[in-house]
Amino acid sequence: MKSGIKAGNSVAVFGVGPAGLTLVQLLRLYGTARIFAVDVLESRRQMALKIGADLAFDPTTEDVQARILESTVGAGADCTIVATGNPKAIAQAVSTVRKGGKILLYGFPPRAPFPLDLVRLYLREINLQASYSTSETEMRMALDLIGTGRIQPSLLITHRLPLERIVEALHLAESGRSAVKVIVES
Repeated sequence: MKSGIKAGNSVAVFGVGPAGLTLVQLLRLYGTARIFAVDVLESRRQMALKIGADLAFDPTTEDVQARILESTVGAGADCTIVATGNPKAIAQAVSTVRKGGKILLYGFPPRAPFPLDLVRLYLREINLQASYSTSETEMRMALDLIGTGRIQPSLLITHRLPLERIVEALHLAESGRSAVKVIVES
C-alpha cells in the first residue's frame, strides 16, 4: 500500500463509497488497529461499520477532529485516506492526522485551486502522498485477494434489479443516497 500503513496503525478513511469501503476491508485484512469511517451518508457509514470500521462519523453533524483525537488519546490517526474529491474531507484529513503521519489522496481531487496550509504540514512533518493508479503487480495482488475471498466486493452490493428496471437502477446508482453498488441482472 502506498500509504505505508502497518499493522497496529490507526487510519481514518474520508469518503466510504465503493473505493473507501474496499479500503476499509483491506485495512481490516492488514491488521489496522483502529479504522475510522467518515461520510455524509448514513447508509455508507453503516456499511463501513458492518465490514470492518470501528467507528463512523458524520462530518456534517459531528466534530470529526475531536472524535478522532479522543479515540487516539490526543495523537490523531497514523494515516488519513481521502477517498473522495470533497475539499472539506481533505481539510479534515489534515486536521486529524497525527504529527509525522501521512495523508493519502485516493479520491480524485477538485480541479479548482485548493487552500492548503503548507506551514501546518511542514511544522507537523506530515507526509502527503497521492495514489492515482495501480501497477500490474498491484492489480494481480488485488485479483488474488478477491479470488481467495479475503476481500469481498459482493459485500458492497446494495441493490439487485432485473433488466426491466434498468432506469430505476441507473437512478439509484446516480443518486448514491441509498446505493453503494447496483447490479442489473438479466
